[in-house]
Amino acid sequence: GRESPAPLSDAEREKAAAHRQRAARKLKMAAVLAGGGLTEEARAALLEAVLPLGCALAVENRLPEPASLEDALLPPLGLVWKDALSILRAFVQDPAQPVAAAATALNQI
Repeated sequence: GRESPAPLSDAEREKAAAHRQRAARKLKMAAVLAGGGLTEEARAALLEAVLPLGCALAVENRLPEPASLEDALLPPLGLVWKDALSILRAFVQDPAQPVAAAATALNQI
C-alpha cells in the first residue's frame, strides 16, 4: 500500500494557514461585493482567491506552489481541487459564469 505522507511541519502548517487566510479574505470580499450587486468586482476578488488557495493546497499536499492562477488549475495540483476543478476552470474561462457557484466551490475546499 501507499505510505501516508509525514505530517506537515509547523512551518508548513503556518504557511498553508497564511495562504488559506488570504484566500478567505478574498472570498469574504467577493461575497460582500456580490451582495452589493458589484458582479465584476466580486468576480475579480474570487479569481484572486484561487491562487492563495492553490498555494495552500500545494503546501498541504507537498506539491510545488503554483506561480499563477492558471498553474493552480493544472495537474498535478489540479487533481487536488477535486469537484471544484471543473467549476473553477469554467469560471476562469467564462466571465458569464455565476460568482455564487465558484464561491461555493472555493468555500468547500
